[in-house]
Amino acid sequence: RLVHHKGADVLAAAYRTYRESTPEPWDLDVAGLGEMAPHYDGLEGVRMLGFQQPAELAELLRTSSCLVLPSRIDPYGVVLHEAALSGLPIVTTYQVGAAPFFVQDGQNGWTVPSDDAGRLAAAMSRISGAGPERLGAMSDVSRHLGSRLSSAGWAQNMHEQLAWRIADLRA
Repeated sequence: RLVHHKGADVLAAAYRTYRESTPEPWDLDVAGLGEMAPHYDGLEGVRMLGFQQPAELAELLRTSSCLVLPSRIDPYGVVLHEAALSGLPIVTTYQVGAAPFFVQDGQNGWTVPSDDAGRLAAAMSRISGAGPERLGAMSDVSRHLGSRLSSAGWAQNMHEQLAWRIADLRA
């Protein structure tokens, strides 16, 4: 959603800086609706996609080069998990709850302070300036981090915890 707490205005400012300072900038696809949409008016390289259904979002993640989630506050941020499973490098903020699970700074992306358009732009530039080999390695790390949380893994963990608890009760 293009709202204040998701940092949509910060992304617009960061993208402006990124385009001005990067020799071959990537285009920016912006998914969502909200009152912050006018911040993107007139920005070259921006494609406003509007609201995306889950299947559309999944396809967008499959065809993207990275994910940028500049939230000021986001208790979890499930899109980070989805992006990691898609093998995307990720740029996000420390205020996104899922960031520690799915972003290893310098390995598959960067975590920056919220409201810091300069650092957000610098992280975007580092990713778009990485060569194919480096981007492939970042993709591998993202997929690995994303795969650590799955329904099968959760079920296995629950089974182990219950077995441990039952053994403890019998002792």
